Amino acid sequence: MGYVTYDYYKSIYGEDSMPETDFNRLSWEACDWIDNLTLNKLKFAFPTNEDDIEAVRRCVCKLIEIAGQIEAAIAGIAEVQVANYNCPGQIVISGKKEAVEAGAEKCKEAGAKRAVMLNVSGPFHSDLLKGAGTKLARVLDGIEFRKPEIPYVANVTAGYITEVEDIQPLLVRQVSTSVRWQQSVETMVSDGVDTFIEIGPGRTLAGFNKKIGKAIGKELTTYSVGTLADMETVIEKC
Repeated sequence: MGYVTYDYYKSIYGEDSMPETDFNRLSWEACDWIDNLTLNKLKFAFPTNEDDIEAVRRCVCKLIEIAGQIEAAIAGIAEVQVANYNCPGQIVISGKKEAVEAGAEKCKEAGAKRAVMLNVSGPFHSDLLKGAGTKLARVLDGIEFRKPEIPYVANVTAGYITEVEDIQPLLVRQVSTSVRWQQSVETMVSDGVDTFIEIGPGRTLAGFNKKIGKAIGKELTTYSVGTLADMETVIEKC
């Protein structure tokens, strides 16, 4: 399952806003959706024919440039949009393969230093996945959410979630909406947060946070927890 989606579920569960049984069921459902998506079986996610479904493969382009310039460069191209605001200098766009390729060229013309096509299984965090969000909404209708005990930052808005009625709509929107990681980190840093814990394999988010901290003139610490030993180390340090 994609780390963004799963971590979003974990944050909600961690704030006691979702019962454990519902968290487990939703996690398994999401894993099954991602597996099916990789096999191009989620027809509801792509309201197109088989050729169009295949065309969205290899469809994400990583762009090294300023966010505003990327948005302006792709504004006139249908079926492509910003999928991830990762950190200063790294923006991801997503959509149909041809549209992403056209968007990459426009960004190069606008001054992007480079554009790299990524081999992915679907146009994640784009409007082409609104159908998947609709299916998720039906599952979420059967889950009882509770008011968060501790506010958390939603990657859709980069704002704090404090009320129970905001949880479900944002879970649905995050399937087909830009992930505002950089803005989310900046929101927390503005409130005094300077230490983050990345849970899962790799150090992707730690790398993003290092660049974000440098850009805003803040020293940020990110612990990456991928093993039990990593977790024990973090517990000792914190």
